Amino acid sequence: MIKQTHLCIWTTTVAAYLTFLPLPASADQDCLTILSSFTKTEQQILPSLQAKFAEYEICAKFKFARADEATALLQDNSADGEFLRTSDYQAKVSDFAMMIAEPIVDGHGLLVTGADVLPSFKHLKGKSIGVMHGYVWQEKVFPKDATKSFIQDYKSGLAMLQRGQISGLLIDSLNYSIYKENYGNLQTKQVTAKKYGYLFLHNRHKNLAPQISWAITAWKKEFYRVSSN
Repeated sequence: MIKQTHLCIWTTTVAAYLTFLPLPASADQDCLTILSSFTKTEQQILPSLQAKFAEYEICAKFKFARADEATALLQDNSADGEFLRTSDYQAKVSDFAMMIAEPIVDGHGLLVTGADVLPSFKHLKGKSIGVMHGYVWQEKVFPKDATKSFIQDYKSGLAMLQRGQISGLLIDSLNYSIYKENYGNLQTKQVTAKKYGYLFLHNRHKNLAPQISWAITAWKKEFYRVSSN
């Protein structure tokens, strides 16, 4: 089982450089365009995962797209895959995309509040809660009697929470573990069971699914062994 504490820190600069750096493809294979919202967790994973894909003769370039925009691009055949979505996403894209069976990370959905507000949806009735565009797990747990405040990214969402611009924030435990040291006096409550983050691939590339799954399995063995040392 993957432990979230094993994630090592990569700089945003490295991830940004990687975004536009396609790795060599085999002679008969085009490069896959895989969309990502580039959360901090994804920035940590992408360099080594992209390199491992190359070892398995899978050329992949990762490009930024907001989660809701990525779904539309995938459906319109303007992209080949989407990175780090939970299994909840499968029902939304089953007509045109498939979930690679091997998960990449695991964690929980969290509700985060300031020190003066209990982390409970009951105490946030009529209040504003920060969410990311297009995240299915957040849509499923969001209470009917609260107001959605769409955030650009988790870092800005936590800053808004600290300034009192929103009363709560929905965030996954992996990203929260990275950011929390910079934002004191916050409270959390787990609002989902353990969830896994997967790569989703357009159905037209289903023949690559076993190869990608093998690459992910090999990557996990190396990445988490190195990260724990």
